[in-house]
Amino acid sequence: MTVSFFLNDSSQDEYKVEPQSFNDILTLPIADSQSNLHIHYRMAGPLHAPAVVLIHGLGCSVEFWCHVLEDRQLVRHNLFLAMDLPGFGLSSKPRGYDYSMKSQAEAIAQLLKNHNIRPKAIVGFSMGGPIAIHLSRLTHAEQLILVEPTITENDLVITPTIAATPGWILELLKVITHIYPWYFARLLVRRRDAHSIKIINRALRRVPGWVMSKAAKELVRAAKDPATYKAFKEFPGQKAVILGQHLAEDPVYNPPDDMFDHASCYVVPGAGHSVMLDNPEFFNEILMGTIERGMFSHRY
Repeated sequence: MTVSFFLNDSSQDEYKVEPQSFNDILTLPIADSQSNLHIHYRMAGPLHAPAVVLIHGLGCSVEFWCHVLEDRQLVRHNLFLAMDLPGFGLSSKPRGYDYSMKSQAEAIAQLLKNHNIRPKAIVGFSMGGPIAIHLSRLTHAEQLILVEPTITENDLVITPTIAATPGWILELLKVITHIYPWYFARLLVRRRDAHSIKIINRALRRVPGWVMSKAAKELVRAAKDPATYKAFKEFPGQKAVILGQHLAEDPVYNPPDDMFDHASCYVVPGAGHSVMLDNPEFFNEILMGTIERGMFSHRY
């Protein structure tokens, strides 16, 4: 797999601290024997600071991390890198790509390798959880932080339904985001914040129905595979799981009995699934504490 890498001139500052504007377009073309990928990504922070990789979930985009990338305290001492996964956001959506968790992780690893980055921490949200686990094996990161992860069969809620729905039907359902913007957003956030709703609906509109269905099938396969959770348990570095209060207090939530024997757990008050959008201040505080000190005072 060959990789070419493009950054705008302002990103070449070795000591850059200011987050980049979300109007900037940065792409990473990746060419292999099966497909031609263009990965859209963002970076914020000093280029030689400890690196943190942010991986979004199913139907999401790099914009879900906007409050992290724009937090001056967070980016002052860490280099954050977030990307639109292949098939999502502004990244390309090739038909020949398999959209598996392993392939997504390998694409991110190529991005990191090209920029000579060995991440200190990997943060995976929802579907980003199993991708982060794969990536941790490829990069030997020190910290693995999973946010509302989908890494066991019990974590699957609506994903099997999405996986079983034909792509053309999922494509038609996107019309609802124009007619009733809160309809799908309410599955991801608890508060009706106009900015968050726009981010969610914009991300959904940019995912072709066939990509959504294919990626959902791969996510179901990964969550049902015992090797996914086993790899999480066996990760040798520091591990943390961040949950929204809505899930943490849900009587249906049934994590493995030994999950929190292997990882610290933190709960974001008042937050639904997309905790980084629902309560960004608290989420960022947890993230900073976990990355910089390996601990946080509000442990669940």
